[in-house]
Amino acid sequence: MGDHEAPSQEDIERFSSVTRTCPHCKEDVYDDAELCYHCGEALVQADKPLPIWVAAAAVLVLLGMLLMILR
Repeated sequence: MGDHEAPSQEDIERFSSVTRTCPHCKEDVYDDAELCYHCGEALVQADKPLPIWVAAAAVLVLLGMLLMILR
């Protein structure tokens, strides 16, 4: 079959619970909760904007492609 490893004890403990700890108030909340029902803290990370270097690299690649097409 495959060379699959069994999950480590750490993974079993980390992923077998239906709850997780709120990073803000340290209380247990359900895994699928978006807000902590103890303190109201958002548990889902908001989308972060792209770093400026990613946008700059994309512009440079597009400009390079455009120059190659126009040659």
